[in-house]
Amino acid sequence: MNKKMILTTIALAIALFIGFGLLKAKELTSLQIVKVITIKGARSDVFNMVSHLKSYPKWSPFLVQDPTQQYEVKGVDGTIGSQFHWSGNGGKDLGFQEVVKLDSLNFVGIK
Repeated sequence: MNKKMILTTIALAIALFIGFGLLKAKELTSLQIVKVITIKGARSDVFNMVSHLKSYPKWSPFLVQDPTQQYEVKGVDGTIGSQFHWSGNGGKDLGFQEVVKLDSLNFVGIK
């Protein structure tokens, strides 16, 4: 094989690799970030602390960063559909989280 043929083959392989990557990137419509933390404590105490949104101010790192943050819990706290609404950073940060799944003592899904 001559040098020109090798370089052409390498260039073609790189182009195909990039093209395939770009094609797959277009299919990406959402990103899910999952973080697992092990907490020392009774399972029921930890589950209740996380599933009841009124408990957030006791442990939320966001309130430590912005102690003037205003918040409100809507819905029946500790149930699917309950929401934690906040306004912070002088009104620049607005949003809410909603409990979407509860698996007693095992999982709290928040979106």
